[in-house]
Amino acid sequence: MRKVHVFVALGLSLALVAGFKQVSMIPLFFIVWLNVGAFLLYALDKAFSVHSATRVPERWLIVIAALGGVAGASFAQGVFRHKTSKSEFQLRYAVAALIGVLLCIVIVRLG
Repeated sequence: MRKVHVFVALGLSLALVAGFKQVSMIPLFFIVWLNVGAFLLYALDKAFSVHSATRVPERWLIVIAALGGVAGASFAQGVFRHKTSKSEFQLRYAVAALIGVLLCIVIVRLG
């Protein structure tokens, strides 16, 4: 499962830039930083779960993926093995991932 998330993250990242000839750098920087933020948010939640601290709400993890941080979120799930066995979360995440990819494409095309 871990390798699947890594390949999903890499595939989504490559799909976003494939076919875009003249792309403004501002939307790309926004998407990159959003994915870095998603990765760090998942890492923080994993650290909190290990130490039984107050957790990051699942809705935040879903929202950051839906806003375009799907590559960073998928990569973090694979690296930290975090939220990979929760089927209800994975279903909501899949919908958010689809929305996030579509939103990234729109941002890049309009940017």
